[in-house]
Amino acid sequence: MLLGIDTPISSPEEVSSKLDSLDVAPQNSHFGMKHVLGIVQRVALTCFAIYVSINVPEFSSMMAFLGSFSAFMLSIVGPVLAKIAIRKEWSWFDAAIILVGTVMALWGTGAAFVSAA
Repeated sequence: MLLGIDTPISSPEEVSSKLDSLDVAPQNSHFGMKHVLGIVQRVALTCFAIYVSINVPEFSSMMAFLGSFSAFMLSIVGPVLAKIAIRKEWSWFDAAIILVGTVMALWGTGAAFVSAA
C-alpha cells in the first residue's frame, strides 16, 4: 500500500474524492487480511527479538557486529555500488567512498569482536 501497488490512483480528482482514512479499502482488495497479517508479523517479530535477547548470551556483541557491518554496507557502500551498476561508470570519489566505508565497516566489526572478548 505504501508503494501504491494496492490502491491505483490515476488522477488528482480521484485523490480528492477518496476518504482520508486508511481503513477504507478499494473493492476486491484483501486489505483487511493484509492489515491483520501485518499486525501479527510485527507482534511476532517483537516477541522473537525479546526472546532472543533474553536467551542468547552476549546478544549485545552480536548486535554490535551486525550493526557495524550492515550499517556501513547498507547506507554508504551499497548506494554507491548501485549508482555504479546503474550508470556503468565510476569516479575516484566513488572509489574513495567505497574504500572508506569498507574500512569503517571492518573497523566496527573488529571493535565488536574485541569488545566481546
